[in-house]
Amino acid sequence: MRKLLQKLHDEKGYSNSYSGFYNKLKNQTLKFSEVYDIAESLEYEIILKDIKLLSKK
Repeated sequence: MRKLLQKLHDEKGYSNSYSGFYNKLKNQTLKFSEVYDIAESLEYEIILKDIKLLSKK
């Protein structure tokens, strides 16, 4: 997790405070934009699907 925080700090200017990030996870207060930046840093893509359409198949 520290490597991720360092990468986010280097790429996006995020604070690299481990305790601050841990508290956001613990308190479930991460913003979607932060989740998006984390996914982008890890080279993941977030895809939102309409589950109503999936259940009709």
